[in-house]
Amino acid sequence: MIHPLGNRLLVKKVTVKETKVEMAGSGVKLDIPNTNERPTHKAEVVELGPEVDVDLIPAHALVLVTAFCGDEVEHDRELFHIINAEDVLAVIDR
Repeated sequence: MIHPLGNRLLVKKVTVKETKVEMAGSGVKLDIPNTNERPTHKAEVVELGPEVDVDLIPAHALVLVTAFCGDEVEHDRELFHIINAEDVLAVIDR
């Protein structure tokens, strides 16, 4: 696993899979999966650096982050981002 240093967090960005709704001839709605995935400002905290205030940003929290933050890294065929704690805009209640 990747362990961020200092005031950094390892996050996994949440993507939204888009679907296209079409009406069939019989009036039945068909949800057709679209291969496009759209990035959001949401991310799940995977790992915290030692200087991150866990009272403000708990581990495994769902957070809102700035649009263009951090560095993208790949580990075990999964895509993560290492961001600064200052790039977290809010914690989302689950």
